[in-house]
Amino acid sequence: GKSNAVNLADYGKAGAVLAKVVIECLNLQPCHQSLLTSSATFFAMGGDSLGATRVVRALYAIHHGVADSRRLGGGHGVLEGPFSAIHLLSASSLGDYVDWLDRHSLCQGEDNPPSKQANSTGPTEA
Repeated sequence: GKSNAVNLADYGKAGAVLAKVVIECLNLQPCHQSLLTSSATFFAMGGDSLGATRVVRALYAIHHGVADSRRLGGGHGVLEGPFSAIHLLSASSLGDYVDWLDRHSLCQGEDNPPSKQANSTGPTEA
């Protein structure tokens, strides 16, 4: 693996959101959270296909401002497109997945969801 691993929460724009979601969805205990780095793999953290489905549903809910992600993806909980679990499962590391999220402008920090970005009116210079 890479020796320049950084804490996932400090990596890229989507890293903090992904770290929070992975900790919640995989029920990572504090002693395991230090292993959550940009070079860690989802599988090494205890993830599997069901865990990946929970993670991408939570990311979708955060990205779209949905309060409850339990019913997302219909009866099977499967999301298509950018929130398909295949992108997480096929990433070589969690940092690689953050890079992918960042390239697609997904989950770019909880302080700035798309709904707030669109309505944001910053100070205007006269």
